[in-house]
Amino acid sequence: MKKRFDIGIIGVGKFGKFLITSYKELPEIKICAICGKSEKGRRLAKENKIPYFYTDYKELLKNKKVKIVVIATPPFLHAKMAIAAIKEGKHVLCEKPLAINLKDAQKVKEALKRNHTLFTIDYVLRENPLIKKLKKIIDSKILGEIQNISFENFATDSHLTNNHWFWDKNKSGGIWIEHGVHFFDLFSYLLNRDIKKIVSFSTKRSKNIEDQVSCLVTYSNGAIASFLHSFTKPSQNEKTFYCLSFDKGSVTIKGWIPLELSVEVFLNDKEYKKFKKILKSNFRVENIKLRLKGRGKTYNVTKKVSFKEKLKKKEEVYKESVKNIMLNLVKAIQKKEKIKINFDEAYKSLKIALEAEKNTIYTFTKNTKDYYRKS
Repeated sequence: MKKRFDIGIIGVGKFGKFLITSYKELPEIKICAICGKSEKGRRLAKENKIPYFYTDYKELLKNKKVKIVVIATPPFLHAKMAIAAIKEGKHVLCEKPLAINLKDAQKVKEALKRNHTLFTIDYVLRENPLIKKLKKIIDSKILGEIQNISFENFATDSHLTNNHWFWDKNKSGGIWIEHGVHFFDLFSYLLNRDIKKIVSFSTKRSKNIEDQVSCLVTYSNGAIASFLHSFTKPSQNEKTFYCLSFDKGSVTIKGWIPLELSVEVFLNDKEYKKFKKILKSNFRVENIKLRLKGRGKTYNVTKKVSFKEKLKKKEEVYKESVKNIMLNLVKAIQKKEKIKINFDEAYKSLKIALEAEKNTIYTFTKNTKDYYRKS
């Protein structure tokens, strides 16, 4: 029988509960312990036959059976808990972000150097099957260079009370750091380019609640990207769109957990053969013969290609993504794989998010005289 790794989960809110449901399906690990503050956590342990329940995360870290610690708490606790776990010799899988400031992130790095344990972060979007296809498309260069990106994320606030930790920047870091960091990481990963400049704007519904942020970003290859996050919608009206414009076409993705991929491109015969190998799917193809011009370049094309793929169940896709990140950590501990998302990448995306927060030019505050107050 293969060795199973005992894991402990700190934080058993909605996401922690989802992790328990997901990880239970993995034969490579066993949920040995969980830590939470409420009786709900104790009941959760009992319902899932988890041997150890703690109300103090330090007690969980002393459990010698636990080899991997999963941190699923509000962001301001991530660095402190990660450092404590690392000092106890535990491997760490941390929910994003790594920390809410670079000083704490640096302390995590120093702890990792001294203790030689492994660390990864839960950037689940990288494990989405549609994102993996998009990455292959970009890396192939078949569509040419990416010229610009538009990203819009209309999220729900229906579960967020006015005193929820999400609105408190001392606990969450704010929208850019708690949430936007996911997508800064994603597009840095997809483009394999550095960000050169960020200019950000925000809107507050009240003095203490900033619920919309947007920014313009320039990448080192000259691509321009716009990011928008709006926590203002009923849950029934949540929507997320990505549109990437290439020299020879465009790719659109829908869903916070991506569930739909659409491609419209112009290709020659040779490019079309390569493209089919990447997507391995049925296309709608129109045979044409055109000489296209754009951005100072000329293309001879023979095919207009359309492609669409839809994934069915959001929860199942999400589950597979979090499971794959855990499996990568397990295999890295066994020295069968390298960590896919390492500390340096977690640090890089946090740094970008902090730049977006820092470089806010204007904050528009609803129903106040300082509607155009400079931040």
